[in-house]
Amino acid sequence: MSHYNFMHPRGKTVMRIAGGIWSVVILIVLVGISLFGKFLLHINNPTVYWWLSGIGIVIIVLHIIIYVVISPIYKYKVFRYRVEDHHTTIRRGLWFIQTDQIPHFRVQNVDTYEGIIMRNFGLADVILSTAGGNAEINLIPQDVALELKQQLQQYSKEDKVEHKESTEDEGQGEESEAETLESHNENDI
Repeated sequence: MSHYNFMHPRGKTVMRIAGGIWSVVILIVLVGISLFGKFLLHINNPTVYWWLSGIGIVIIVLHIIIYVVISPIYKYKVFRYRVEDHHTTIRRGLWFIQTDQIPHFRVQNVDTYEGIIMRNFGLADVILSTAGGNAEINLIPQDVALELKQQLQQYSKEDKVEHKESTEDEGQGEESEAETLESHNENDI
């Protein structure tokens, strides 16, 4: 494959639902803090209570705007991946765009991940584990994820064999150079 692949369009919906869930969690925490202040700390000053409520509302609205409306669209447009014979390229990010190129001979493990929401939409993530960390191919169809996992595992095995053979060839070349230098040094004596 030499062309870029993108996350599935349903990935935007999954990100929106996840953002909405986090918005509800933040709302519950803010309500808990408000109730804690009112009943346990006995903050009965209405001005303080209204200011804290206003700040909480602003936080929730900003979170919804950023992580439910803007982020899914932007991440969908930015994210792409490409699998080639010897490496995989992944482009991702929200605030900072990052492009990772992972050589297949460095891949130690390939996993798939399906969260509860993702599973309901038939999506999965493919996680490539290397010694330097993990790289993820996000929100692709489950069947594509399983096929990609098998393909990447095969590429990884093939590239490890090729890489091992090429390093052995280089090692033999260095050994023969060392032997040649030793024989020249012995002749000079």
